[in-house]
Amino acid sequence: MNKSVHLIKDKRFKKNIIKINFRRETNRSEMTKLNFLTHLLLLSSKKYQTEREILYHAKELYDISEEAFVNIYGKTTILSFRFTFLQEQYTEKGNTSKVMDFINELLFNPNVKNGRFDKKTFELAKNEVIDEIKTFDENKGAYSQLKMLEYMDPDSPAAIKVVGSLKEIEKITPKNLYDFYLEVFNKSIIDTFAFGDVEENDLSFLKGKGTKKKLDYNYSSKTREPKKYIEHDSINQSRLVIGYNLVDLTIKEAEYALQVYLHILGISPSSKLFVNVREKESLCYSISANARYLNSIMTINAGIDAINFDRTVDLINKQVEDMKKGKFEIKDIEAAKLSIKTSYQDVLENPYTIINSYESTSYIGYDSIKKRIKEIDKVTLEDVKKVAGKIKLNTIFLLEGKKK
Repeated sequence: MNKSVHLIKDKRFKKNIIKINFRRETNRSEMTKLNFLTHLLLLSSKKYQTEREILYHAKELYDISEEAFVNIYGKTTILSFRFTFLQEQYTEKGNTSKVMDFINELLFNPNVKNGRFDKKTFELAKNEVIDEIKTFDENKGAYSQLKMLEYMDPDSPAAIKVVGSLKEIEKITPKNLYDFYLEVFNKSIIDTFAFGDVEENDLSFLKGKGTKKKLDYNYSSKTREPKKYIEHDSINQSRLVIGYNLVDLTIKEAEYALQVYLHILGISPSSKLFVNVREKESLCYSISANARYLNSIMTINAGIDAINFDRTVDLINKQVEDMKKGKFEIKDIEAAKLSIKTSYQDVLENPYTIINSYESTSYIGYDSIKKRIKEIDKVTLEDVKKVAGKIKLNTIFLLEGKKK
């Protein structure tokens, strides 16, 4: 069995989870087709030719659930299929083998005739994708985030709309989508994360599939002098998104000191942004900070009244500058560590987050959650201040709504 199968033995949750990832280089032109596959492959197969047949057989397998999604991790894109089902001790002998046959059927025996996907299933999936793209486009928060990233660095993988575009979907046909399916399933790196009570030989249907090559994840976002962009909309609540470069951040800094920094700056209810911008000055309805290490980006998002734009930006900038000057205390660091450790403990109580943790360890080189719980305590004030000095303002974007 190849080494891309990761077994996570755990019988606490009565369920098994099989997550099969197809990893490939991030390519903007592929996103719509990849998203299309997440819908199409779970609607029918050669054996189960309708969605109704799929649902009926899933019921027979004690309500196995199927999900599919696409995520971009820096310069690598991952098409994932996740199946959740009861461990065999709670069903019947041989159920795990039947589940594996079902997974194999859905992924590797699609409903294809004459080198093209079944037309009816194709149209069903197409309508689902169109609805998903329209929903994304109508989400002003998601739009503002993506728009800021496009202004910040249009070449960044972070600036790619994962769900795809309506313009691209009209170019997709049952024939060229099947050709793309063959490309993805034959030339991607295939990794499997199996949680629960599953053995390697249960996954033998994956043996020999996919390809082996090295993929790079990290993308260094381009730095520049800060720029400001404003677009207008009829929305009531304006959306402010500020983008920062993370310059020369190491993986250990991202894993530990950056997490402490983010909690102090803008994650917890006692953070500088929440207390000083939202509570004391009442300048925003919501505010938070987050980072994408693989894209070397930090963002601050806020919902504000348009009339408060300049004051809000000035006060946010002050909080970021205060962090660089070390204007925070040991008690802030200790509170952040406690919150982080609690969130890590929560990871260990959920099978889906456990798998995500194994992925970050396997792909990026992060420490295991148990090690992180110990290592986070070693972060010092100087470590956090050093990380703060590596954060550079790049882009301020406002989707300006009605002024009140």
